Amino acid sequence: MRKDRRNWTALKTSETGLGWDPTSGRIEASNECWQKKDKGENPEFGKFRQRGVNSVLEE
Repeated sequence: MRKDRRNWTALKTSETGLGWDPTSGRIEASNECWQKKDKGENPEFGKFRQRGVNSVLEE
């Protein structure tokens, strides 16, 4: 869970233009942005694309 927290924080603060859906708890970004993040920055960011983040991580 600590690793997820670090990745979540890094993803949220990595660049501007990312959206946030409070209902699903997911970060919204273009497909190009997700591909860049998954392949270049951190492949573990992809897990936050399809599922919302644990509410504990958001606190």
